[in-house]
Amino acid sequence: MPVYHYDEQALNLLATLFSPGFIHLGSKAWVESLGQEFDLTGKKVLDFGSGAGGPVCYLARNEVQITGVEVSDFLLAKSKALATQLNLSGRVEFLPLIGETLPAHNKFDLIMSINGLSRYKDKNHWFVEFNRMLRGSGTLMLMDWFHKTEDYSAQMQAFLQFSDEIVYLASAQDYLQLLEKNKFNYVNFKDTTKLMRSQCDETILLMKTEHQETLVTHFGAEYYEWWLEYWQLLYAALQTGDLITGYVRGVKS
Repeated sequence: MPVYHYDEQALNLLATLFSPGFIHLGSKAWVESLGQEFDLTGKKVLDFGSGAGGPVCYLARNEVQITGVEVSDFLLAKSKALATQLNLSGRVEFLPLIGETLPAHNKFDLIMSINGLSRYKDKNHWFVEFNRMLRGSGTLMLMDWFHKTEDYSAQMQAFLQFSDEIVYLASAQDYLQLLEKNKFNYVNFKDTTKLMRSQCDETILLMKTEHQETLVTHFGAEYYEWWLEYWQLLYAALQTGDLITGYVRGVKS
């Protein structure tokens, strides 16, 4: 089975498991809570690493001006198509992330990201960029994967090898230190690993029950089995405590 990448087939399968445009486990619940926690009416929001556009389009329904930046041309095209389908084109824009400078032309009240920074080795560079693009007292919210230690368990190594994703994991404390280094206030971290384990377990159960026939019919048994093993290995890694999920927050001083 070829190693999974975000392509048409993957997005269709993930839309069945989550919702159209949502490609990360737990991202929809997090974005829903974000929309409830912050009154974003009339605010300007930036989504760093906006993926297939689900979070951007979800928040844009509430009179938010939101910009998504994404390095993948394919995902950008899918994002724009989703915004058009939902009649949100006037409230959202999707811009390519080229190089190491945020392309947006506005200052933002909120910058968010879902698993965006784990793709980059030099994380401090992006904290500098986030600070530059935030208005005074603007908020930075980063949902991401973290590790507890670099001495990975066999389960953690098995997941990383199977997924074959290039990630540069850091600890939550590393992120908090980078926030403080870049002059953010009210810095904190919320651990959501327990919730993510529960959501992963629920995804596995749904794949084995009500979604199984649909997924096998539309995508084939081999592709179905690959994704099932992916979630099972992820669950095992989360159980060890080596892999942590959560979000950090800071307010620009």
